[in-house]
Order: sequence, then C-alpha cells, then structure tokens
Amino acid sequence: MYMIPKKKVLILESNLADIDSNYIQFVPNSSYALGVEVQYGEDIFRSLDGNNNSTPIPERTTIGWKYLKKANKWASFDPYNSTKTIHETEIMYIVESRYVDYIALLELRASKVKLELFKIEDDVSIADPIWKHEEKTYYRNCFNYSEYITKDGIFKRTFMEDVFPYYGTKLKITITGTNVEVGNIIYGKKIDLGMVLTNGLVEEFGNLIDIEIDRETGNIKQVPIMPRKDLTIPVYIETKNYERVKNILEDYLGIPCLFVALKGVKNRLPSVALYGFYKNIRTPIGAEYSEYELLIKGIV
Repeated sequence: MYMIPKKKVLILESNLADIDSNYIQFVPNSSYALGVEVQYGEDIFRSLDGNNNSTPIPERTTIGWKYLKKANKWASFDPYNSTKTIHETEIMYIVESRYVDYIALLELRASKVKLELFKIEDDVSIADPIWKHEEKTYYRNCFNYSEYITKDGIFKRTFMEDVFPYYGTKLKITITGTNVEVGNIIYGKKIDLGMVLTNGLVEEFGNLIDIEIDRETGNIKQVPIMPRKDLTIPVYIETKNYERVKNILEDYLGIPCLFVALKGVKNRLPSVALYGFYKNIRTPIGAEYSEYELLIKGIV
C-alpha cells in the first residue's frame, strides 16, 4: 500500500480567473453585515459580526470571520475541504514539480485528461514536453444506433497516474469536456508503507440509504443517511516493520493523504483508493506476520 500526502502546490499558471464570481471581493476598511460571504485572496469567508470591519486571516477562522473554503481557482487544492473547481469547457493548471511521482484527480467530470511535463524554464506554448500522458475519461458503450442516440455516457470519476520524478520541472494539467468538474487534486510523492490488504473493501462504500418501518402502518420507506466518514482497513504488516510504518503514519497526523493499494503490477487499477486522514493503527497479536486495522477518517 502506498500513501501520498497532499502537499502545498505552487500554481505557476492557470486559465481560471483569480476572482470567483459567486462572491463579493473583500475591500479593506469596509464594513460587512452578519452572514456576508466574501473572497479574500484565495479564500472564502463568512462574516460573524453585524458591523465587521476586521480583515480575514488566510485559512483561519477568527472572531470576525469564519473560513469556509478556497475560491474556485484553488478549490481542488484545498487541504481542509472536499470542494470542486468548475469551468464550462477546460481547467488548466501549470504547477511546480520537484521529485513528484504521483497524481490523482478525485470527483472528476470530464471527457479527457492530459498531463505534460516540461523543464521549469520552458515556454509550454512552443516547447515539446519531456513526458506526457493522455487519457479519455468519458465512455459510451453503445452496440447500436438507438443506444448511440439515447444512452448516457459514463464518466471516470477517479483518475490516477504515475509521473516520472524529474527535478526542476513543471507539470501542465489539462482537463477538458463540457461543464468540467474536479474535486481534490492530490499531487505528491508515494511512500511505500509495506502493507498488504487482507480483503477488498468495495462493499463498504455502497449503501447511503437506510430502511425505515412505520410501526403503526407497517409501511417501509427508504430514508437518506450520512455518508460514511471513516473506514477500518484490514492489512498485513511484517512484525519487525511495524514501528517503521507507525512512525511514518504519525509523521502525517492531521495531513490529508491518499491511500492506494494495487491489485498487481499488470492490473494498475487500485483495489482500494481512499482519501482521508490517518487516525490509528491497532497493535497486533502474532508472530512473524500480523493482521492490523488501519483507521482512516474523513473518507472521500
């Protein structure tokens, strides 16, 4: 199993506007009413005062302002919230890349994703990339003309790809389609935890509704319940490697991470891909190999 901590990303260029049109822009020394939401730099805040003339602090909730989330341009890189960046046709970022070897796009809605790696000094409009990868993320499995006209397509909601870890480079991320959306973008270096899954966990994510029975009438109805916010992952770890794994995980307490377990080298589709925070790992009982329970909170 690999862990990819979400790191601070330096955006060098983007086609997205700095101003989020859904919010008013904060003006220093102005007064804001209770509940007014404003954009200040990269961040969105809500006023907590009825005559608020204080200045928000980036990514912090203060006595005058509640930090809500990142503005649209930066939403997909928000380290605290599962927010989305949206655009009518294309989302493009050029970000700094230093020994980064993995990228994941979550909650994706697009027709195609293209990754291109350039030298840091290159003009991307004319230079050839030193590495590139392009993939369709929208499919229509049609078997006749009638299905071609009427059948809805399928979006690949999660995109993951290894990136060659060059130093002194920049990565161009281009996401295209109609009404494009991308949630969290995790961009960093893989850490091998030396764990092996004991079971697949796909069934743990399915049911977001519950059954309710009216005792008087006997009628049955479906009622929504909150999505799962944590998950316990059964894994095997070699006993002598336990302290190393535990120390690595504790180094990233409070930092959102992507946890990826692959089925095999040839089959690159992950059997588990979870985005959340490490909470705990249970102490094993065993000899050479032991089964552990890894608890991840805030699952996306």
